[in-house]
Amino acid sequence: IAPLAVWWPVSAVVLIAADLAWLAALVVDAAHLPRVRDMEVSREAPAVFTLGRTATVRYRWRVRSRRQVALQVRERFPDPLGGADTPLRRMVVPPGAGVDEILEIRPIRRGTGQGGAIAVRLLGPLGLAWRQMTLTMPWAATVYPGLAAASLRALPLQDARRREAGLRTVR
Repeated sequence: IAPLAVWWPVSAVVLIAADLAWLAALVVDAAHLPRVRDMEVSREAPAVFTLGRTATVRYRWRVRSRRQVALQVRERFPDPLGGADTPLRRMVVPPGAGVDEILEIRPIRRGTGQGGAIAVRLLGPLGLAWRQMTLTMPWAATVYPGLAAASLRALPLQDARRREAGLRTVR
């Protein structure tokens, strides 16, 4: 509309009116976004993880709102589970109901770590405004080494290999 103002001066008034209408829609959209106190999140995670195996972590998302809410979620996992290298998760929470989310997590290293800061972005009903919030849900995770290699060493195959090579076993 702005380039038309050179030839048609009334279009400048139309441009200002369109800008004001857009700003009013933005304010209305931001006013209808849920607040932090309207969010409920629960996590069910195993106390211990095993290196090399995937484990299931369940989340329950609930938003007290009369409209469905679109969420974008990024979480800081404990360092052995991936730390800040987590995927961006998107979901839509229907009004008056909750959403169950199941994540398959594969630990990347052994050890213990702390995490649990969840960054959540909520999209307004008109799709113009976002509200970002951080939920603190402390989480301690311990990752133990896989026992597959240790169980293979415990088998009597090692003694049989020594005998084949002509070595005596010492007891």
